[in-house]
Amino acid sequence: SNTCESCSFLCETCELTPLRCLSCQPGYHLDSGTFTCPACESSCKTCSANGASSCTSCFEGSTLVKGTCVKCPPNCLQCQNSSSKGCIQCKSGFLNEQGTCRVVCSLKFFELPDKTCKNCLASCATCKYAEDFCTRCPSSTLLTKENKCVTCYESCSVCFAQGPSSCLRCKAGYVLQESRCVKLVCPLRTYADSFQRKCLPCDSTCLRCSGPNATQCLECAPLHDFNSTSRTCIPCNLRRGFRISDDGQKCIEICGDGIRFGASVQCDDGNNVDGDGCSSKCQVEAQFQCLGGGPNTRDVCVPAYPPSFDLMQNPIDANVIHIEFE
Repeated sequence: SNTCESCSFLCETCELTPLRCLSCQPGYHLDSGTFTCPACESSCKTCSANGASSCTSCFEGSTLVKGTCVKCPPNCLQCQNSSSKGCIQCKSGFLNEQGTCRVVCSLKFFELPDKTCKNCLASCATCKYAEDFCTRCPSSTLLTKENKCVTCYESCSVCFAQGPSSCLRCKAGYVLQESRCVKLVCPLRTYADSFQRKCLPCDSTCLRCSGPNATQCLECAPLHDFNSTSRTCIPCNLRRGFRISDDGQKCIEICGDGIRFGASVQCDDGNNVDGDGCSSKCQVEAQFQCLGGGPNTRDVCVPAYPPSFDLMQNPIDANVIHIEFE
């Protein structure tokens, strides 16, 4: 009749009748067999067929991954994936910091005009306006009038200028004297306390230390041994299998107690008898080998070579043979 009729509201274009769709509105897809427009899966903005894996585009706040619309991270409008660092564009009022949407930038980041956060230089503790415009500096550095962080003198932990005479606080092992940090040298069994500016006692188990606690030994006191598990120095007489030597000068392994650590004994068969392969001094005897000893077991000693022997026939009785061992 040469008149134009409106297509069905589901059809974007149609022919012959309003219900014979040639293309569909967003959120619907064309069924080429029936020329109708069934709805897409609710998560799809547009799709090619029914099903959650047939999306061709997604609504704001979701992204297309292998035909499926997955939600972007929180406060994200557009993303490349759903991971916590996958955002490309954040919602209004949020800043994009390496793919994460934040209200304000984290420490060591500053805000750019495009609403993204950029790293400060490593020399700054915090910054603004630009990566090298420092507002706070790390320990042992100084903030200049130009908003740069410069290193304090090597012995200073806090300073008011560069140079050896500009210290406000000293690193461990130094004391402050007229704005200079001077190394404090302490005798054995003491350590340098920077705050009290004097040498203080180590724990009694330490010969050298970095502080007052038993776990701060740098070297053990005589007749003590370092225990790597507890990080402390253990007195000799409290160590299993050890004793103080008769002259009181050394910590030595006990001989004859049936356990062996290998510090000063070659074997320990649980006695102090000579002639059984392990001597009274816990040394392996000639022509013997001792095996199996450890922190929980004694050694077993056997001849290193089989014994030699002679066979002799009895001259009186031929049925009797004598075996003679060396």
